[in-house]
Amino acid sequence: MTINSHIQMPICVLQRFEDKDHRFFYYDVKKGIIGSNGHPSSINTEKGFYSKEAENYLRDNVETPFGNVLKMVDEIGIDPPRGHIDSVFDYTAKWFGYALVSRNPKHIDRIKEYPFLVDNLTEQQLHEMGMLVGFAAEIERDFLSKYVTTLAFNTTDIPFVLPTCGLYFIMLGSVENLVLPVSPDRAIVFIAEEQSTSIIHDGIVHPIRLDNVNNIEIFNRQAAYSQLVYGNGYVVSANREALETALQESKKMIGFPGVGEQ
Repeated sequence: MTINSHIQMPICVLQRFEDKDHRFFYYDVKKGIIGSNGHPSSINTEKGFYSKEAENYLRDNVETPFGNVLKMVDEIGIDPPRGHIDSVFDYTAKWFGYALVSRNPKHIDRIKEYPFLVDNLTEQQLHEMGMLVGFAAEIERDFLSKYVTTLAFNTTDIPFVLPTCGLYFIMLGSVENLVLPVSPDRAIVFIAEEQSTSIIHDGIVHPIRLDNVNNIEIFNRQAAYSQLVYGNGYVVSANREALETALQESKKMIGFPGVGEQ
């Protein structure tokens, strides 16, 4: 059976960015165009990219556990304070981050640097080996171990946009931190250890409140920029204006041409 696989960002996150009609706007990086009828079930997918066995592995070991984290995300509040980020949240969010990195097609294709494998495996087998080897390597590298996991609440009218690469860097002060948007108004943020004292009080990790529109636009610019640099995938949002602004600002940074239409 040929499955229409989500290459990198799974549907459990994509569907959180759809509008009331279960659609969103999306920017196709390779085509350089904005589409207005994106669906979580079909965006960033390819038939036969992964086998059923690989899909089941990702479901059981990555996506289902992260689905439980998303439930926790929705239960945590900032005004008034409600819930907290525990060790399970931290571990699972980082595990999900490693899976996202390993599922980027640019990283998967590194397996093709070995001619013996290219000559003896199908394209699907190459995808799966590239993903699994990359996942194991990211777990071993454990680059998120030096970060403290928290949650950022976007209280502005400008929603977060979602790059299908998921993770992107953001400067908070003079330190690089990592962001993973999980809804238009919430993002998991991995805070560098040297800044963690700003969010840890009485042994509890506290969420971050973002109420400045300019700051959200910077987050969105970095989200779009990260996806453009990879040269693949999509940037999605239920809000066209937020998507267009993010793209325009990110393209100024790297000299890309204007945004097309579809």
